[in-house]
Amino acid sequence: MALANGILKKRVLGPVEVLKGFSHFAQAGAPEMAAALLLGALTNINDLDETPDDWGLLGIWTHVQLPTEIDLTVRLLLRAQQCRAFLRRNKDAEYLLNDFDRLSQAGQAQDLGATVGCALLAVQLRNDQPIRANRYLSRALTTGQNLTLPDGTPVAIPGDARLEHLVWATASAAKTEADIQSCLSVLEGLSPDQLSRAFESEHTENGCVVFCDGLWLREAAKPPGEQQWAVVLGQLKMIEETAARLGGRTLKACEVRTRICVLGESMKDLDRALGLATESLEVVRF
Repeated sequence: MALANGILKKRVLGPVEVLKGFSHFAQAGAPEMAAALLLGALTNINDLDETPDDWGLLGIWTHVQLPTEIDLTVRLLLRAQQCRAFLRRNKDAEYLLNDFDRLSQAGQAQDLGATVGCALLAVQLRNDQPIRANRYLSRALTTGQNLTLPDGTPVAIPGDARLEHLVWATASAAKTEADIQSCLSVLEGLSPDQLSRAFESEHTENGCVVFCDGLWLREAAKPPGEQQWAVVLGQLKMIEETAARLGGRTLKACEVRTRICVLGESMKDLDRALGLATESLEVVRF
């Protein structure tokens, strides 16, 4: 233990020092200290733009269950960071993701580790597995409403760190009808206060534009013989109906704008495009 504490006194720890410190803590029967050290190292690595060599850190506790002596919040955060590290390197993270799910279901509904972990995984998975990302985001939004520390102290989340902003991050990656439905399901599951924050976020306008235009532009990039504009119009219709139910005026406006582009530019149906534009002037007002 003394050797590990001596290593931690250094201002900056490199991979070698982390591995040595972890080994000393583990051998001294202090898995909670070993976990905290590993968690800090993985968090710093994952926050880098590049993906540096992990120096063997990704081989620690990644194919076995974490020691139960470690606080549940720490275990959840550690698993989430291990998942991020694996996913960033295109490694198979299925065991880690499943174990994170198991831990989050075994703990208290408002566990800080579960909420933060789900938010981190939603962001990490949004491009490659948007449906799974939305499931994590939905859980984070549900558990994050009444967060408490282990001692019961309420956690206050700053306005610029509200999880509702992430709705537009996952929505921008939607490619299939199932992806779109999962994004809309997240919106449908929000409380009135959360919905208000989501639609009033500084990211709302860009998020809605990318969400709707992405459907049009991805289809337009296909060879003409493979383009299915009726399918795209159907997907936009789902967005329109959800926006109308939830009172999302910005989302509604972006959906109409994209539909006009599809009709006029891609389908060359100028009469329908003009008719929709004229009709929408009376419906979409700010």
